[in-house]
Amino acid sequence: MKTRRSAMRTNLGALVAAAGCLVASSSPALAQADAAAREGAVLFRQHCVACHTIGGGRLVGPDLKGVSERRSEDWLTRLIGDPERMLKEDPDAAALLKEYGVPMPRADLSPPQIAAVLAFFKGAQPAPAGTPQEFVPTLVLSLAAMLVLTLIGLVAGNKKVHEGAA
Repeated sequence: MKTRRSAMRTNLGALVAAAGCLVASSSPALAQADAAAREGAVLFRQHCVACHTIGGGRLVGPDLKGVSERRSEDWLTRLIGDPERMLKEDPDAAALLKEYGVPMPRADLSPPQIAAVLAFFKGAQPAPAGTPQEFVPTLVLSLAAMLVLTLIGLVAGNKKVHEGAA
């Protein structure tokens, strides 16, 4: 019986350590992407909501729902960074001007700020099918906690009850 409990403790320790490593390795990248998307949301509210929505229909400019799927990151970066130049050089940008009748104003955002807005656009898209990557560490920890509680219940359930105890 002692060897069984010892083996369970060893296996449980290894499982918890593995779950901790998985969470530690994925959290910094997720936190950085989340911070960029939050900054992008703030910038979007400051510079873009007067003309654009995300999933709310067109205003002065187009609805940007799914824009990161329709346009490349490079194209969006160039348009946000220098819309006047894009109107002169890019036929798609010129077509948007023709359709909406109002040129996009320059927002004077730095390259990191434009990248943050693009991160926000990506996060504002409909969720893909399957399990989102950011939930995997939580799922692993939940499974590990469930296993720990089950093992505790099994170990506690093997204790003998004394018949004369009240």
